[in-house]
Amino acid sequence: MNITQGELRFFAFYRPTSTVSHYIRFKIPKKIGGDRQVSAPMPRLKTAPTWILDCILCNIPLHEAAHGFRPQRSIVANAQPHVGADVIINFDLKNFFPSISYKRVKGLFSSFGYSETAATIFALLCTEADVEEVELDGQTYYVAMSDRHLPQGSPASQAITNIMCRRLDKRLSAMAAELGFVYTRYADDFTFSASEDSWRHICNVFRRTESIVNHMGKNLLLKSKVL
Repeated sequence: MNITQGELRFFAFYRPTSTVSHYIRFKIPKKIGGDRQVSAPMPRLKTAPTWILDCILCNIPLHEAAHGFRPQRSIVANAQPHVGADVIINFDLKNFFPSISYKRVKGLFSSFGYSETAATIFALLCTEADVEEVELDGQTYYVAMSDRHLPQGSPASQAITNIMCRRLDKRLSAMAAELGFVYTRYADDFTFSASEDSWRHICNVFRRTESIVNHMGKNLLLKSKVL
């Protein structure tokens, strides 16, 4: 990772209350309303998840339906399979990144064959808790307000979500094909499209998508729209 052992301890050691924050936090407006919390790692910490992305995560095969944050894919590539469709259904997963816990990230690295120690370190480098800044006696403290989870804004986060969604993509693709629809995913946005011959299956797409998402353990709210 091109960092020292001391730096590794500093970045990976978890403190519920700390005088140091390794992340810059800010909000950006969502296209559907509200704000999206972004936690971007400081430049020195960023070295570690970038190495994890380049040397580990980029070597893991993804499902063809995934178009977000992977080489030769884009939001345009995600839209192309749906061009000319008579009906388009879009689902937005709520609280997607916060729902992916430190425990699940550690389990992912363990599934790649890494030791308990290595998987723990990788998971700590790739997750962060929501924090609140507190001033006390002239000193700023960063107090953890949640369990550790994937931060949106870290280099490895999007790749981790793509890998974790492989089974979900497989099931949703199979369901879509069965009902005469095409399925793609860009991060936490699911898109289904079909010709007017398949309109009668729209309700099935809604019902079965919600069922599959909940069965896969996401337990997330789905916001949807039909075009």
